Amino acid sequence: MKKMLKIGGGLLLVGLVLLLIGLFNHGNRIVTFQSGRPTIVSTKKQTTHVIPQGNPQKIHVDVTGAQITIRRGTKYQVSFSGRQPRPQIKATKDEIFVKAKDHGGVVSLAFNDENYTLPQIEITVPTTVELKQLTVNVTDGALHLDGVTAKQTALTTSDTDVTLSRSSLEDGKLDITDGELVGQNGTSLKQISVRSSDTDVDFHQVTLDGTNIDNADGDVEGNDITISNRVTIRTSDGDNELRNVTAQGFILRGGDENVLHGHHSSDTIRDHAEARDVLELITNSDGDNEIM
Repeated sequence: MKKMLKIGGGLLLVGLVLLLIGLFNHGNRIVTFQSGRPTIVSTKKQTTHVIPQGNPQKIHVDVTGAQITIRRGTKYQVSFSGRQPRPQIKATKDEIFVKAKDHGGVVSLAFNDENYTLPQIEITVPTTVELKQLTVNVTDGALHLDGVTAKQTALTTSDTDVTLSRSSLEDGKLDITDGELVGQNGTSLKQISVRSSDTDVDFHQVTLDGTNIDNADGDVEGNDITISNRVTIRTSDGDNELRNVTAQGFILRGGDENVLHGHHSSDTIRDHAEARDVLELITNSDGDNEIM
């Protein structure tokens, strides 16, 4: 037994010496696994700019492990800033495609996690362009739309925070799993179906037009909300809490308690429910509805 302990102690000492040698020679690296095979990620930061030709009105993004920003600007441009591997960027006169390979997760063998930061991909669209189609799929990252207008929208995210600023999205869907959805600064959602789980929703200065929100395991909060046509917000295991709502009518039902402008009830509350611009709050279980 003592012999085994001596051998183990010797191996541990050798390992520590080799570790110190590796660190001294900058051996602290980041490793990704592709099909089970380890690959060292370059720590050298790279920057790439692609300027599309023509007038693309469709954008398709499919990435894992990146911060995506789509914003208004003076001209078309797609830029990447980060470490290898770079995403695939393709631009035609009609469409922009951005795709980042899925590496099956990033495992850091470094002592300093700051050695690895998410790469940034930014797509700039001229202010005069209204996108015909916006399709985005992001996993393990972040998505920010700033000043974007899209006639047809499909956003799908997982383990990703989504921020919509000064944007107008129409006719489509937002599918969000395990993240946060923030709408702010004059954002408008028209005829959009929002399905989210393990997600908190926070709206500030937002217009909802014929939009339905179905949120499982999370709260929906908002301030300065304008309702156009019928809007339904449904939560399961979460609260609906909205302030300063502009609407012609309200329906609050389900949940533990319903509160409309200070009026409390455990039953359904209806106020001008037959009007055109009506907000309906529904809590399926374990939650409250409140409009202040």
